Amino acid sequence: MEHVLETWLRASVLAGAKEAVGEQAEDIPDGEVTIRQVRPGDRILDYRILALIGRGGFGEVYRAEHELLRRIVAIKIPHDVGALPALRRSARIQGILDDRGIVRTLEASLRHDPPYVVFEHVDGPSLAELIHRAGPLPWTRALPLLRQIAGSLHHAHEHGFIHGDVKPANVLIEGEAEREQARLTDFGSTSGSHEEEARKAWGLSSSVVLDSRSEVAGTPPYIAPEVVRGEPVDERADVYGFGVLLFEVLTGHVPEGRDLPSDLVPGIPRELDAAFDRCFARRERRAQRFAEIQALFDRAERRRQCRANVRARKPLLAGGLDRRPSGHREVDVPRMAAILAAAALTLILMLVTTH
Repeated sequence: MEHVLETWLRASVLAGAKEAVGEQAEDIPDGEVTIRQVRPGDRILDYRILALIGRGGFGEVYRAEHELLRRIVAIKIPHDVGALPALRRSARIQGILDDRGIVRTLEASLRHDPPYVVFEHVDGPSLAELIHRAGPLPWTRALPLLRQIAGSLHHAHEHGFIHGDVKPANVLIEGEAEREQARLTDFGSTSGSHEEEARKAWGLSSSVVLDSRSEVAGTPPYIAPEVVRGEPVDERADVYGFGVLLFEVLTGHVPEGRDLPSDLVPGIPRELDAAFDRCFARRERRAQRFAEIQALFDRAERRRQCRANVRARKPLLAGGLDRRPSGHREVDVPRMAAILAAAALTLILMLVTTH
């Protein structure tokens, strides 16, 4: 009975999410649409374009400044008209979800020339760029970021939304050292587990290309097998992509065969191996929700904290064993022993002489 109730509640959430995003295209212009090319220095309403910062499956992303508010933002402009529905979904989903780990939509207009969506600007590299520059992250640094990403995906799923393209390039990192924060972007999937809509959403991104027989012509490693087969899609597709991301963050490579992260990088705790194993699996044995993965991360975090505490104690212990006043001189033990022996011998001779 509890399982039936949970299934009904989740179906209601998914239906509500679909209604919130909407599949009607009343805000997408009819007829011929022109998309003006922009360059640094150009203006879109109150925004001045500063620089091109990236290209994605839907279009270009620019850093811009709101001239009145002096606020730096990111503006996405689609490549062509075909990208408008996907851009619209991304804008709406990221405008609805309220989570620290999800880049928020600030403003959007698909009727303007060019159509645009304004997002929060994240001052930092993508996770893919970070791995490319620095190589795999130490597990102690990667774990907080992985926990944040999993938490944000769990938040999206609880509100009925599937990301659809979980990969390091769609995670932005802001802050430094212990204050790093992962921010998810490029939500392009549909809501709910509807095969036609899900395949349409993935097909609009650069991740999947379908041929006339509905087979995948080029399949990147982050796409779950059921998506490739054209089966109904649910939250577990994101769990699979997250597993690939986890492996890549820890090892610098996407998974192949049956290797666990610790097989490539010794010292990775078994909890992270277990999390990968529960994500990178056939759908029937894959974790259904991120709560299970977060429980493994919680155990790994306790291990990380213990390790940090031990390292913090070592300098204190070393200092406590060698606390000497300033100006202290080392004692020459052999010389001191010789002096004491000579003194003892002198004392013995004096005693013998007196008797």
